[in-house]
Amino acid sequence: MRIREAKIKPSAVNFELGGNGLFYSFNYDRVLIQMDHYKGSVRIGAGIIPYPESIKDNRTFLFLPVEYNNLFGPKQNFLEVSMGTTYNNSLQGGNWWMTGRVGYRLQPIDGGFMLRAGLVLLYIPFANPNFFQFATQDVILPMPAVSWGFSF
Repeated sequence: MRIREAKIKPSAVNFELGGNGLFYSFNYDRVLIQMDHYKGSVRIGAGIIPYPESIKDNRTFLFLPVEYNNLFGPKQNFLEVSMGTTYNNSLQGGNWWMTGRVGYRLQPIDGGFMLRAGLVLLYIPFANPNFFQFATQDVILPMPAVSWGFSF
């Protein structure tokens, strides 16, 4: 007789350094699919940073990451493989970046403290030379990411 795996708590909030919010983001994650050894979740977030000092503008960068996460593994330790997009405003107007993530997620079955760590690749079409310090061109930017929060 096979015993079914316990389901993890479906909601989580976390703070992420790096990743697809570029510098930091506050996020909400919701598990939509729960099967043995596979979970699927959606994450939305927001991050804000001021424009670089050299621009002398009172505006800020706004980052809005959205991501679908594939979680592989038993119980509370997961390999996380994700795809998503991040909207940001810039001097040229709004941009959509494509993102991909590979990492580790600890999300206890009973809820509580959660941890994520991994590498995010950002595909940034026609990067802003004022912000990235090089000619306007497409950029693939690897960003380490660490996030922690609570699941409930």
